[in-house]
Amino acid sequence: MSDDQNKPATRDSRAVFGSALISLESVPTRKRNKDLSPLASFFPRLGSTEILLKLGNKIQSRLNEIEGTESSIEGKSAEEGMLRQILQWLNRGEEEDLTDDEFEQFRSFTSDEFVGIYELARLYYEMGFLTASERILNGLVLCDEGATPSRGALGLVNLETGKADEAVLQFRASVKNPRRIDDILVGKLGLIAAFLSVGDIERAGTLVTESESDLSQLANEGRNSGVIVQRSDELQELWHAFALRCGVVSGK
Repeated sequence: MSDDQNKPATRDSRAVFGSALISLESVPTRKRNKDLSPLASFFPRLGSTEILLKLGNKIQSRLNEIEGTESSIEGKSAEEGMLRQILQWLNRGEEEDLTDDEFEQFRSFTSDEFVGIYELARLYYEMGFLTASERILNGLVLCDEGATPSRGALGLVNLETGKADEAVLQFRASVKNPRRIDDILVGKLGLIAAFLSVGDIERAGTLVTESESDLSQLANEGRNSGVIVQRSDELQELWHAFALRCGVVSGK
């Protein structure tokens, strides 16, 4: 192994851009972690998948309910795909028909349960199973009512699987209809990444300049919250990498 390979991953802006951020080539079998994906801050850890182990009956109950509704219901296929992907994971890769069980009447998922679903999508992403992650996130953005940062995560997965147009839609939705404190900034940073991926440095640079005020606002709002401070620091690091790439000088 070379000396370079033995060196620990650095955190400065130039190092961030030393790793295929701009090309964003899709490598579905590559393992994902914070060192391999400079945009991983769009997909932050919230909890664990443990809570899903108790949700098999509830998920199947919701599937039964969906299957009994009109096929024209908006978002039906996305939610169904999400739930079936969760069941496959619960059943160790095999999608089983659990109709012999008596299911509880479906109740809406709680915020904690949505976090568990989100964490499964994140687990798939980090393992390189991008299609499975995307399948869950497509349903989650329709259902979770802001309980998770699913829209930014879906934009990231879209971007890394070569679906730049779909990624742009998700990032723009984050900016226009924010549900979480960092949604606007994540949306703008995601759009910058999308523009850079197609070589549009001018539009990316304009958004870098525009988003600096959002970065400051997030930092100000997070002064009394350790979680928000950490989130602000992660996104600030990414913003500085983008600013360096676009040749933008911070006004602060």
